Amino acid sequence: MFTSTTGTQLHKIAVLITIAMFFPVLLMLLNPAIQTGTSPESIRYALMDKSGLQIHTNTVNPGIHTLAADSENSLVIRINVTDGNGTSVSGAAVKLEASGPTGMSEGTLKPSDGFTDGSGSFISVYTPPDYLKADSGEFDAFAANADYVLITSRLSGMDKSSSIRIGLISAPVVFVHGYQATPDIFSGISEYLKLQGYKPMAISYPSRNGVAAAASALSGYLKEKAAELRNSGIQIKRFDLIAHSMGGLVARYYTCSSEYAARGDVRKLIFISVPQKGSPFASLGIQYYNDESMKDLVPGGSLYSSVFPSMINAGLNPSIQTGNLLGRFDEVVGTESASLAEWKIETEIFEVGKSNFTVDKLLNGELLQATNHKLVLYNKKVYERIQQMLKTDIPYPVSK
Repeated sequence: MFTSTTGTQLHKIAVLITIAMFFPVLLMLLNPAIQTGTSPESIRYALMDKSGLQIHTNTVNPGIHTLAADSENSLVIRINVTDGNGTSVSGAAVKLEASGPTGMSEGTLKPSDGFTDGSGSFISVYTPPDYLKADSGEFDAFAANADYVLITSRLSGMDKSSSIRIGLISAPVVFVHGYQATPDIFSGISEYLKLQGYKPMAISYPSRNGVAAAASALSGYLKEKAAELRNSGIQIKRFDLIAHSMGGLVARYYTCSSEYAARGDVRKLIFISVPQKGSPFASLGIQYYNDESMKDLVPGGSLYSSVFPSMINAGLNPSIQTGNLLGRFDEVVGTESASLAEWKIETEIFEVGKSNFTVDKLLNGELLQATNHKLVLYNKKVYERIQQMLKTDIPYPVSK
């Protein structure tokens, strides 16, 4: 026996089919927040009363208030949405933006929009710029003249937002002195960089114990300084090293070691009058200073003939931006000794003095006082070039 379908029943069926087809479209028209998300959470969010909603912006690590400007130094941001009772709200559509002082690069936020998860949270990663256009040098995110980024989150389609301010500083600069020197040798360049908004620091280490021992000291120093900064609310990833004389060999040794490979905490290496192939006066110097470091400085010694060649990229890390400066008439380091040509790094030569070479000075050891070798550290043109290197990309060594 067949049952006929009345016109009224057919009409009801047609209405139900129409509602089923157009209900999602109707929701999207009513609430733009779910135009890109049709999950059950998004639909529930679209239909709920939003008058009491609150949005909160925080760092995952609440102790961090300042970042070093370095694109490898990312900060994780967490957005939370709650209702009037403080209960987490899932499916909420949020948008983020980064803003800062006029003319400053703000960095990036990825992702910059999306929906809160089941716990009412949305995670984004802020990546700062590599360089600041106006370095304040302040290690205080709330100092009046400090560079900063303002990270703001908003509830889509609503006039509700929340912001946090993160201070931005230049990547920390560390000086590495050479043989029988102290951090005081960098007093001139240090004061100059402070006036430009940097806050440099310098390692002090016993320089007679050899390059390997000094490299170990440098490793420990960088690790300690990174921890100190983090404990004070400053997150850094990498340091910029400025190394003079034997200090450059120390920096090379550390950055080409397996210990460095596990940390990757150096962004730039700027060498100043470094005996990259040893110093011809080291053999003479052994008569006066017979220690491990002087032995390391002898051309053709094991440091150059076997140690460096066995390390990463034959002793010059290809992942670190590198600059190489030399003063003309340097008594300790000649142009050939300072050269990094095999890695395609140019040696930039500065007029900082005049030749004072005499046979008498060579024989009596006076030449070992090396006036020009130190004078390069007290030259304004050298300072200006170093600052330029710190503020812009410089070459990477080629891989060998």
